[in-house]
Amino acid sequence: MPRRWPEKAGIIWITLGGFLLLLGLAKGIPPLILLATIIFSAFICNLVLATSPLKRLHAQVTDDGELVAGDPGLVVFQIWSDTASTADLQFHLTGVGGWSGLPNRLTPGQPCTLHLAVCPTQRGWMSLPVLEVASSYPFGLVGAARNLCGQSRVLVEPAAGLVQLPGLMRFLEKRHSPQEVETRATRAQHASTGEFHGLRPWRAGDSRRLIHWRTSARLGQPMVREHEAPGRLGLLLLVDPGSRTDLPATAEREDLERMIRLAAGVARMWLRGSERWLGLVVAGSQPAFVQAQGAAGEGERSLLRALALCEPSQTPGAWPEMPANLPGDLLALRLYQGESGEPAGRWARLARRDLPACAVAALTWFQDVRPERGP
Repeated sequence: MPRRWPEKAGIIWITLGGFLLLLGLAKGIPPLILLATIIFSAFICNLVLATSPLKRLHAQVTDDGELVAGDPGLVVFQIWSDTASTADLQFHLTGVGGWSGLPNRLTPGQPCTLHLAVCPTQRGWMSLPVLEVASSYPFGLVGAARNLCGQSRVLVEPAAGLVQLPGLMRFLEKRHSPQEVETRATRAQHASTGEFHGLRPWRAGDSRRLIHWRTSARLGQPMVREHEAPGRLGLLLLVDPGSRTDLPATAEREDLERMIRLAAGVARMWLRGSERWLGLVVAGSQPAFVQAQGAAGEGERSLLRALALCEPSQTPGAWPEMPANLPGDLLALRLYQGESGEPAGRWARLARRDLPACAVAALTWFQDVRPERGP
């Protein structure tokens, strides 16, 4: 709801009107009474119409980029008016700490783009700072202001720790034979380093980016790099923040955040290989199943956004349904907080390695990156 207040000119105006009214009543002069009535009517008209330009304004976040806890980022915010009026609208913007690109004048039909530099310290939803636009339309006697941000929020992804692939593969060894884990690790390393074992003639459907131009020029025909077939590498991450009966202790919360940063680090590392598949199962207050295959992109961002919303549930057993088309031959890692029970449904029957949140800090193959908290 826009707030209103009398401007300095409005206070003088209403004082003058009151003086003329009292003088007209005291002396019995009807023209003074009529003039005072006109002055009061103009003030009331301004009081009613002051919010009119503000109600025709629209504002929204158009792009929150990739905001990561602990890293500087940029929020893009747009303001526009859809009024049919051809006159420019005058605005006075207040409460704008951190915003850039603020206009002195907003032309109807032409959106204005603002930018907000932020450095969030924690994952999850972040509310935008107050951004008020004020107007004293039409006579400058009464001002009105509206918070353009309203309930606008942006989602901050968790910071990703550094995960060493060989260490992760060794950790999963207890649930798989040593020979199988060694084979998987070798294939994963080939996929991440982009090694290839030779060249072959170009065939229809091959990407031009694979052409080895120097050899092609020497042989007189296009030759492409032929990479070793790493096979489909599948990893399933089960993240269980546990149930919440009261506010978690500080130490437990730190363990949970470290576990989330480990999951984010595993996701970023695993998806560097174009042939790798990663599934993320998130339990808790917002259960979700997200999957992505190779080379990061929007799939990786969906995984990180699911982790950003991972919070303990009020009741245990909040797990998503298992899809029917999971890849075969999966590696599985379950990260859990506190005394979480077994995963619900068919998730419990997966061969996996379990890792409690309190043990993440002792891992030798994981380097945590803890965001610095603001003052």
